[in-house]
Amino acid sequence: MNPLNYTTLEASKRLMETGVKLETDAVWFESLTGWIIAPLSNRYEESIPAYSFSTLWRELPESIVVDNTTYKCKHLTMEKMGQGESTIAYYRPNGLVFENINPCDALADLLVWVAERDMRKNFVIGE
Repeated sequence: MNPLNYTTLEASKRLMETGVKLETDAVWFESLTGWIIAPLSNRYEESIPAYSFSTLWRELPESIVVDNTTYKCKHLTMEKMGQGESTIAYYRPNGLVFENINPCDALADLLVWVAERDMRKNFVIGE
């Protein structure tokens, strides 16, 4: 499996700590050589879900309301630079919220950001 198609271990842990529980087809597990990503079909005693871009994208709300201002959560910018680097960022009118070179991690960060602030009434992660 290509780990670049999924959230990194660190981003996966942030999602788990926030309480995000989504269906996924891959997990991170600790092998004798360290943490690796593997198909969900393999059963491991302790594992951490690894999420794809499309899984996280579907979970984002269309918008959130903060202090009576509506923000469009799905407004991401993507920029591919030289030497294979890319930057994914989420902007709102008053500036940059975060950026990341991994598109899956960028969406994970946005989903954590939304969930931690409970910014949208009736928005429940994973439902």
